[in-house]
Amino acid sequence: MELGTKMGVMPPWFIDKHVGIEQYKDDLSLSEREIAAIADWADKGAPRGNDADMPPARVFAGKVSFDPPQTKVWEDHRDGGDSPWSAGWSTPPVPPGNKWTVRATFSDPGTYVLRALAHDGGLIDCDDLTVTVTR
Repeated sequence: MELGTKMGVMPPWFIDKHVGIEQYKDDLSLSEREIAAIADWADKGAPRGNDADMPPARVFAGKVSFDPPQTKVWEDHRDGGDSPWSAGWSTPPVPPGNKWTVRATFSDPGTYVLRALAHDGGLIDCDDLTVTVTR
């Protein structure tokens, strides 16, 4: 963890401030003091903080299931992980008319945000769809 924060990998910050521009507007990188605090915390075994200081837990409306099941968009390398990076995965066949149709089923009433993502290896597009389920 200490190495990750020093390298700017955690939290993600992929700009090397030692090459080219060295100051950025709204710079999100950790300060040396913050990096030292994380390293000290990690060196002590990453003890849990005070529960009273924690923000309230996020409440999610419920579960969403898709038919057909959707491909994972993160690099799951496990066998059978249903990801383009996992062993045994194959590209799904293109449906008739080249139109992909998916049915979403919601377990409980509430507000859900679904992200539609299309990627062909060169171009990518995504859009968020908010769905309110009342019964």
